[in-house]
Amino acid sequence: PVSTTEQISFTDALFTSTSAVCVTGLTTLDTATDFTWFGKSVILFLIQLGGIGVMTFTSFFASVGRSKHSLSEGNALTSMVVAKNMRKLFSALHAVIIVTFIVESFGAIIIYLELPRSEFPDNISRFTFALFHAVSSFCNAGFSLAPNGMMNEIFYHEWGIQMTMAWLIVFGGLGFFIITNYLERFALGMRNFIKHTIMGKASKYEPNLININSRLVVRTTFWLLVLGTTLFLMFENNYYLSGLRWDEKLYTAFFSTVTARTAGYNTIDYQAVLLPTTMLIMILMWIGASPGSTGGGIKTTTFAVAFLTAFSIGRGKSTTHFHNRELNRQSGRKAQVVIFFSIFSILIGTMMMAWFEPSVSLDRLLFEAFSAFGTVGLSMNLTPSLSEESKYILISLMFLGRIGIITLFVAFIRKTRFLLFSYPEEELFI
Repeated sequence: PVSTTEQISFTDALFTSTSAVCVTGLTTLDTATDFTWFGKSVILFLIQLGGIGVMTFTSFFASVGRSKHSLSEGNALTSMVVAKNMRKLFSALHAVIIVTFIVESFGAIIIYLELPRSEFPDNISRFTFALFHAVSSFCNAGFSLAPNGMMNEIFYHEWGIQMTMAWLIVFGGLGFFIITNYLERFALGMRNFIKHTIMGKASKYEPNLININSRLVVRTTFWLLVLGTTLFLMFENNYYLSGLRWDEKLYTAFFSTVTARTAGYNTIDYQAVLLPTTMLIMILMWIGASPGSTGGGIKTTTFAVAFLTAFSIGRGKSTTHFHNRELNRQSGRKAQVVIFFSIFSILIGTMMMAWFEPSVSLDRLLFEAFSAFGTVGLSMNLTPSLSEESKYILISLMFLGRIGIITLFVAFIRKTRFLLFSYPEEELFI
């Protein structure tokens, strides 16, 4: 009872907790008015825990305590954080915590300076408000302390705040080790500049500093943002965005594209946009962020590998290449599994909700299911009015979308230890 202003149901409590841990942002209650400062603090803690990742958090504190890690734990963590090798893994986990808190603190200061003083009784509440939104943005959570979220007057025409939050979302969605990989490259460049240009010494050369995973993630993210913003402007220029200046149209289109990739903040009413725009947002929610990041979805690398594989097949090639590297077949197989079961899960969830919500249109239910699985948090104002059964379906989709299809299979399907034979190979008609 200390967490809420009035009694709430167990389902709403579970829904809010799941949405916070899975950094989704879908809410059946108004975070600003229905929760006390203690309840908001609990939500913030769950967002931070879910954003960094429960496995990363526990491994970090375990490594601080110098406890031993099993080989299976190390392998699972390596696949999660995309570390180069086991030796660098646990030292890299310390960097996760440090980078997270530095970026969130920097974002909180910028948002604090941009917030209008007249909206807050004192500087403490103003900074607390800024800190909550910085953490929620970097963790791609989508929770807000403002009534009506980003459509509140505090944010609605404050383009500086929106752009700060947008870049926090982008950095959080890139992944911790993508950021550190480029920071290493930047640090090396600065050291070489100082040694060679200022001190007159020889430069240090390190090949392959930017790995193939980082290049693929950044390039895919860039094109998703560019194409998403362009298509949003094209669809809504003479419709929802018709009353805005050209720069306001660009800001709104860019922010809507960024937040659709698992953050969940909205500065527009998605019930009022055109159907092509709704479909664009659903595609962006489905693709989501990058591996090892705070976001969800099928991940940018999954989408990119599937696209590159299809392009290779179309050209008659037996292998898939990117940036002078050959992608292994295991990556392609994993991408196929993730894509198939993500679509299957979303359609099954939508079908079940359509059964429990016969009066709700299919596009609104599908939008809600994509948002839950992609851990986005965007909604057509439908979540609070759903039945208990539909809320539990969304809880399941949020949980599944956050932990990932591959993780679920690893947890519940027994692996084949040895395979001492192979069957005759056959080709099927596709």
